[in-house]
Amino acid sequence: MTWSSVWIRALPVLAFAAWTPAQSYAVVELGPAAPFSESAANAINAHGAVAGYVVAGGRRRGAVWDDRGTVVLELRRGQRFGEALDLSDNGTALGYGVAVQCRLARGDRCEIEILNATALLWRTRAAVPIERLLRRGSPLRLYEARKANALGDMVGRGYRGDSFLPWQAWVFARGAVTELGTLSGSPGDQTDAESINDLGQVVGRSYVAGWSRAFVWANGRFGDLHEHPAIQGQWSWARDINNAGDVVGQAKFSAGAGGWSSAALWRDGTVVDVGAGAPAFIGESRLDAINDLGVAVGFAQSRRGIVAVRYRGGQLADLNDEIDPAAGWTLLVARDINDRGQIVGQGVHQGRLAAFRLDPLP
Repeated sequence: MTWSSVWIRALPVLAFAAWTPAQSYAVVELGPAAPFSESAANAINAHGAVAGYVVAGGRRRGAVWDDRGTVVLELRRGQRFGEALDLSDNGTALGYGVAVQCRLARGDRCEIEILNATALLWRTRAAVPIERLLRRGSPLRLYEARKANALGDMVGRGYRGDSFLPWQAWVFARGAVTELGTLSGSPGDQTDAESINDLGQVVGRSYVAGWSRAFVWANGRFGDLHEHPAIQGQWSWARDINNAGDVVGQAKFSAGAGGWSSAALWRDGTVVDVGAGAPAFIGESRLDAINDLGVAVGFAQSRRGIVAVRYRGGQLADLNDEIDPAAGWTLLVARDINDRGQIVGQGVHQGRLAAFRLDPLP
């Protein structure tokens, strides 16, 4: 069964207490709670419109929040789950849709088997498989579209044949899909493309001997971001790149099998262990997005739990300390930031996982 699209005209904004010096942002809850049991924001464009997902009746659907309200995106026939992962400035969303079946029922629970997954694009509410935009055939079945740049080039992951593993990274440009390959050169290793900037530089991770290694790819060539003396561990992951070539993600800076991965910034041939310089954060951290002003956002483990963070001017800050506590939010993860400084992600509000947008106060 496919849901009909849901349009909700109002975009409610929480009431705020009088401004105090500690407040840097106003919190906007994206859409009403009903009928959704959960929501999350993954991306924000230059105009402040947001893409993510909503959950109702146990089914996840892609969603866009803009001046029309909440727009729940359609899926292809037979698909039950989906998500919007990015949103261009012209309002085009991209993500994926998945068809599943119940392989094994256990009481009121069901073990799900994925039948197929499709990289999707939404110019309106209707879903369009990205493979339909190709001028010629693709070397991969396109599973998921993750990011697009201002030119309309996209990156994501796909697979060969009928097997979902190993995932392979792809870039779509000028009507054609190019498979990136692998950092190791072995076709059996897995590669994920996470983001692309306007110069066509792609970042992500590629597994080598079972370990994730951050990379940058451009003009058919890989650059191994893990190959830096500061990264002593066996794990790194590049999550986003801006138009200056700054890359954010996470890396394991200490040697040995134990320890946490820490938020990382690669810039001008150096890598910064962002988490190491922030004593308030005691465990794993990661930066998921960086804007063209060099401000990055993500999450970190603090003494109060997992919290959304912002990295600016060499300082990692808990975003919960920069909103009005009377608003009743716990911000868990920040997923994206635009050049206006608006930040989106997921938090807890009134006992529910909910999508938020932070608007900088004047």
